[in-house]
Amino acid sequence: MSTIANDFIDFSYCGHTLSEYDGIIGDINGGDGVSPIDIGNVLNLNPVELKPLKKRKSVVATYDSYVEKQFSFFKNLCSGSDHYTREEVSEIIRWLNQPRYERFTPVYTDTTFPDVHYFATFNVQPIIYIGNVIGFQVNMTTNAPFGYYDEVTLTDTDSLTIVDTSDEQGFIYPVCSITAASDGHLILTNNRDSNNRTIIANCQQGETITVDGEHGTITTSEPHVNLYNDFNYVFPKIWNRMESDGTDNVTNVFSVNDSGATISMTYAPISKFGLI
Repeated sequence: MSTIANDFIDFSYCGHTLSEYDGIIGDINGGDGVSPIDIGNVLNLNPVELKPLKKRKSVVATYDSYVEKQFSFFKNLCSGSDHYTREEVSEIIRWLNQPRYERFTPVYTDTTFPDVHYFATFNVQPIIYIGNVIGFQVNMTTNAPFGYYDEVTLTDTDSLTIVDTSDEQGFIYPVCSITAASDGHLILTNNRDSNNRTIIANCQQGETITVDGEHGTITTSEPHVNLYNDFNYVFPKIWNRMESDGTDNVTNVFSVNDSGATISMTYAPISKFGLI
């Protein structure tokens, strides 16, 4: 085994890091008797594309061109052992072999690399040497053909300006919350898409409405008996586009008709930085 000659040294996944399991990124140098084994737990999530989001959901069909990476890790000799115990093998498989997409963040020694997160699932194969598990071969697949930079939350009164830093053109659904300053209808408009306004009728002063376009949900902080009938189901979008003349249209100005209302939006800009 030899250490990989790049800056990918650790990762976090589903709330844990590889270093917690005494793992170190490396590769097999081709020595006799060292090989991964098939343990029969390969996951096939049968994803179907959610076209507007450019993502996959685990439902029916297979799909191509999403981020994939294969790498290996081994027991760190500084841990006092050169192999994993049976209990440690079970813990690692349980951690990585999830039947769903979980947040994955690579860690690099070069701190100039941006923090980029993915939502991934893994298939893992123990690597055997002289009857002991010395590491794992890992095959990672993500739910989207890109990653995400750190989440951004912006808040303002009456209007909110977002300059999207995404590497991808198109649109993103943010999680949007509006706190009404008075009773009546809330109407939210994006200057980039003024024909498609978000409308929630019969709101109360102080009521906070939260709409999540990616998951198709709307919630409220106050009793709102006809909330689902009062919503027009137009979810706010953050737009990003480069015009043919080279102009970057990345600025979105959201405004609400209720003077004094507070607008808050949370979203993760799309990253095409890639895995190194």
